[in-house]
Formats: sequence, structure tokens, C-alpha cells
Amino acid sequence: MGNHADGANELAMPLFIIFVMMVATQSNVIMKATESPIWHGQIPYDCAYLQGTVYEKVAFDEPIHGHDYGLRVNVTVDNTTNHNIGITVSEITYNLAQVNGSYNAYTCKMADIHEMIEDGIIWRVP
Repeated sequence: MGNHADGANELAMPLFIIFVMMVATQSNVIMKATESPIWHGQIPYDCAYLQGTVYEKVAFDEPIHGHDYGLRVNVTVDNTTNHNIGITVSEITYNLAQVNGSYNAYTCKMADIHEMIEDGIIWRVP
């Protein structure tokens, strides 16, 4: 994965996003985090790379999280731990996925920026 120090890849994206948000708030083009189509008031942290194989496609009788389809995938998380997981997907992803096909994703936990401000993790500078 390159010549990066341990943990550098995990910190790069969240720090970049915070930098972009800081620059955006100092410019004439200001977008509230709650109006952002990408973050919806949240910022990513504790990210992981998933790589694996689709072993089953599932059509749900009742929607789960607003989705009618899912995939069951055997993945490694950050090239270490092996897990069988189920994920909800859109109809397009479901139709494009192939059993025994590869699955690659980058996923992050999301922190609510408003809670972080209220809790004092992020603070306003006068």
C-alpha cells in the first residue's frame, strides 16, 4: 500500500475533509454541513478497506433500510480479518453484482459534527 507510516492512510481522508470544510467556511461559497449532499452533517473517521467475494444475492420480502436487495459477501477488513457480511444495496448494484465476483469497498464510521461541537471536540474560535 505504499510507503506511508502506520495509520497515515486512516488519517488522510478525515483530515482532508476537515481542511476542505475549514476552507469552505472562510470563502464566499459557504454550505452548511447539514445541507451538504455528501456528509449530511457528519464527518468520516475510523475507515476500513473491504475486499472479498460475493457468495449470494438476496431479494428481500420487506425492505431493509429502504432497500429491497442485498449481497452476502466474504470479505477481509484491511487485509487482516475475514468476515461473512450482509449489505443492503440498490437495484442497480444488485443487478450488476455477480456471484463469485469481487467486492471492494472503502467504508467509514460517521461522526455527527453538531454533536462534536456541543461536546467540545470541535470548538468555535472567536
